Amino acid sequence: MAPTLTSAFSEFLHSLTAIAGSLANSIIAVFTAILALCQGAILGLFSLGNSLVKLVLDVFQGLAGFVAGNFIIIAVLIGAYFVYQSRQGNRAQTRSIKS
Repeated sequence: MAPTLTSAFSEFLHSLTAIAGSLANSIIAVFTAILALCQGAILGLFSLGNSLVKLVLDVFQGLAGFVAGNFIIIAVLIGAYFVYQSRQGNRAQTRSIKS
């Protein structure tokens, strides 16, 4: 049977709809991939946080952990005192210069 104008037009419309459907599926696939990437990144961050908490808990177990924990607390307090004193010294120097 010879192709007619109607059958050619029908095949053309069918091809256009197939192209539009493929394009829509591709766009949906790209958005799905972006969402999967975001989900993987967020889950990775939670996993990292979980690992860090587990690391801290494992390190500070037992007597050695107790000693290490106290050492770190004392070091943080000394650092905070140093920062406080250095800021107080800067204020005293500023006041004596302005006077």
